Amino acid sequence: MQYLQYKKAGFAKALAGGLIFASFALTGPAQSQEFPPFPEPAVGPFPDTENMRLPSQLLPGEIGAVTPRFGVLLNDIWGWTSPNGEEYALVGTGDGMAIVRVTDPDNPEFIGLMPTKVPDTFANLWGDVGVYNVHAHDDDGDDDDDDHAGPRRGDDDDDDGDDDDGQDSDFYTGYAYFTTEADGATMNILELNQLDFMPAASDSSVTIPPSARFSAGGYDSAHNVYVNQESGFAYLMGVGLAGSETACDDHPNHPSRFNTMILDLNKDPLNPEIVSCLADFGEHDVYVVNYKGPDRDYRGREIAFVFDGREKDAPSRGGMREDDTPNKLVGGTTEIWDVTDKDDIKVISSLTVPGICFSHQGWTSSNRHEFLLINDELDELRDAEEEDGFFRNNFCGTDTPPGTVSNAGIYVMDIRDLDNPVFQERFEVDAPGEIDHNFVRKGNKLYWAVYNAGTRVIKLSRKGRNLKLQEIGRLDTEPRPAPDFFGQWGIFPFPHSKTIVASDINNGLMIMKLDRSRKRDDDDDDASLTSKAAPAAAGVATLAAPAGRAARQAATRDALVEYYKARIR
Repeated sequence: MQYLQYKKAGFAKALAGGLIFASFALTGPAQSQEFPPFPEPAVGPFPDTENMRLPSQLLPGEIGAVTPRFGVLLNDIWGWTSPNGEEYALVGTGDGMAIVRVTDPDNPEFIGLMPTKVPDTFANLWGDVGVYNVHAHDDDGDDDDDDHAGPRRGDDDDDDGDDDDGQDSDFYTGYAYFTTEADGATMNILELNQLDFMPAASDSSVTIPPSARFSAGGYDSAHNVYVNQESGFAYLMGVGLAGSETACDDHPNHPSRFNTMILDLNKDPLNPEIVSCLADFGEHDVYVVNYKGPDRDYRGREIAFVFDGREKDAPSRGGMREDDTPNKLVGGTTEIWDVTDKDDIKVISSLTVPGICFSHQGWTSSNRHEFLLINDELDELRDAEEEDGFFRNNFCGTDTPPGTVSNAGIYVMDIRDLDNPVFQERFEVDAPGEIDHNFVRKGNKLYWAVYNAGTRVIKLSRKGRNLKLQEIGRLDTEPRPAPDFFGQWGIFPFPHSKTIVASDINNGLMIMKLDRSRKRDDDDDDASLTSKAAPAAAGVATLAAPAGRAARQAATRDALVEYYKARIR
């Protein structure tokens, strides 16, 4: 039996991009003197489940993820529905993008792995995928959102519930864009329609070559890729550049990474055209819409919500994008851009949300674009620190007392006036001390990957002029005491079948459903699940108590501090 053992020397290396801070190495059964061994993947069904079910689970090794990147086997996830109605999970791994047919959620089929260009490279542990559909005809002129690729890669129109299961009748060709942070990774592009003609893989070693690779303009790697399905532009964040000439050479101070690149996919999805390269501008994640909201000044414009979360004005960065607040702490910045004119991108507003530490990722609450939801990957860690803690003093300020155990939360902003966003609240779920990661909205539900607290499903509704959030389902796929930054990384809800897929870093691909036997009007029962107004459930605190976990968390935090000290230099 093999174990994932903690290797102290590897921790500092593993801390990049503010995403995964524990590091591990696959070794034999020998016990580490520094940390206890981490167990093999946990297999469901899982005990902490409310209003959800788990039809199936595929372990990392069953989908070609066999090389842990300091313990990380899976990273982000997305999905695609073919014109024939076949559904595919596109799963980022340390080895490449795994493709799994999940049309029958009880019997998923691994199709193959599209390998990364640079295997055996540490930074492959951060991967992301975007999807673009090219329609054979789309001449109805109704500005609809064709969300076969799913809501993240093009906003959706299903804002009044989950009852629209219809498929569009036109034919389309799908393309997946997969990139990692590894130097030299470039971007793999895969034409997706071929998947319908591929059988289930005979074993987990089957690979699928990319249809094309993108490396124009010095593009070398990126942290995230987002495709606006309506406009046909891809937005690459945290772009690393390499070579003597790059698309950002008009900006002499561009760094080797932390750039933003915008690609036009409309002319040739396999050979995108670079239309903008923003040096040292934006960094972590972005959500882009064709704006339909109440602010008439911007209606019909292409608007980007940018989640930056890094130092903008460190003196040692050589003056690159210094702003007007020289003593500003590192994290927390969220910006709204008008990206309609790719030659003249304008910052509409730049804000630091009260209480936020790391502006990590976000989504609007509906297709009407009235509220912005933001998740923060580090605020729970900051709150738990002592008075002299690194994050409290160097990364993000706070009014919380030292040692506060915060619940995982979502920051809600009223953006009906894009020039003047207003903070509404921090919504919390009953997950004391747990940090949170990516979420996706489909219709009136938000699907949220909360690391060691697993999947949370949040119903969104209006309450007067405010947004109401209510937890209606959960499925915790990491039942054991685990290090911070373990558990679920990403999540994707298929728009027609209602199947939900999530990538659990160590435990594999989770294929889930909301429990449809539950009465729909129960969604309005505030007592259906414990919410932010309720006390912690009995026994919850004991999950965070074991000494082994405390030691791991302390080590990850120490390594995290060392990483960020190096990073902001």
